[in-house]
Amino acid sequence: MGVASVRTGFFMILCLLTCAVVSGCIGSGTDGETDAIDVIVSIPPFSEWVEAVGGEHVDITVLVPEGASPHTYELTPSTVVKAENAEIWVRNGVGLEFWAEKVMNVNTGLTVIDVSEGIDLIDVNGGYDPHIWLSLEVAREGVSKITDVLCELDPEHSETYHANMEAYVERLNEVDESIRSTLDKTDKKMFIAYHSTWSYFARDYGLTQISVEQEGKEPTPQHIAHVIEIARENGIHVIFVEPQFSTDDANTIAREIGGSVLSINPLASSYAANMEDIAETLREGMGG
Repeated sequence: MGVASVRTGFFMILCLLTCAVVSGCIGSGTDGETDAIDVIVSIPPFSEWVEAVGGEHVDITVLVPEGASPHTYELTPSTVVKAENAEIWVRNGVGLEFWAEKVMNVNTGLTVIDVSEGIDLIDVNGGYDPHIWLSLEVAREGVSKITDVLCELDPEHSETYHANMEAYVERLNEVDESIRSTLDKTDKKMFIAYHSTWSYFARDYGLTQISVEQEGKEPTPQHIAHVIEIARENGIHVIFVEPQFSTDDANTIAREIGGSVLSINPLASSYAANMEDIAETLREGMGG
């Protein structure tokens, strides 16, 4: 074989090896690691807030899954591992996350977004009501906080984050208008709920919430009798419950007033649509 043929063969092999290496590098960048920011959120509604702003640039893990109560849920080992690897934690605050120290201990470098910071909290029995996400005003502020942190950690996509935030806030404004229009269809402004979840929602829309629970505990027979009296005096025929709690006491009251029980979910992951559903169910239950 001549020298020229050897050189040609060597050159072809070198080209093939180079192509293979380049192809491999490209492949690993596409199919391997992702640049998405790992975000953990305490409750399902926050997942929509983060996804609306971050889109494909975020990878979200919900710590308390839909259907579970954040007041009692214990984090699983797999969830703790997710928390350990996260960059951002969107937390509710106001004492809702009783397991917060566990998260902070496994990830001391976590950037924490506390939705409750700067919020006008509602005093309940000497403490503060933690159900702040059920206010659209709080939601808009929370989305703004999320946007600021994402832009700080990932300035390359800041224009995208701001544009997404503006679009989602506009959606929340539309939901706000829809809720007001729905509730304007009834002149009833008082409702009875088993768990005192709806203080912020009630404040935003001029409603009065009567709670069956007492300070987050099972009601006494005397309190149940008092709630029944309120229901009769105000022509209330529906007791609102949540899928995360027992309905036994609510059913007892409903039977006594010749009424019924309706379920509304404060923790649905489809936040905006669910807020509209909540308003429609309340209107239906209050009458009008």
